[in-house]
Amino acid sequence: MVMASFSPAVNKSLSAPSFEPDPYKPEHLGKRLSVVPVKDSRTVEMAWLLPTMQNKYLTKPQGYLSHLLGHEGGGSVLSLLKKKGLANELSAGLSNSLSAFLSFAV
Repeated sequence: MVMASFSPAVNKSLSAPSFEPDPYKPEHLGKRLSVVPVKDSRTVEMAWLLPTMQNKYLTKPQGYLSHLLGHEGGGSVLSLLKKKGLANELSAGLSNSLSAFLSFAV
């Protein structure tokens, strides 16, 4: 079944793309953007660049961070933010994972 489905796929012997370890150059940093919202929404997203974790695929350390920050029970980051009236929801996890780096967003 698999052979019948994929045998027409041609091997073009392409190499995997490579990425620079730091995607942001100094000229890209320290910028302020002013935008006009298109709807009434209050959202903040923060992202951090971390070293690639492809070689740690068996242990998935970014999963621990996602669970710690994304936990919604008592004593969690979200619980504290809700008490202070600063958040209604929170999510955390990888937004991009490439060969040279990954982007972790909260």
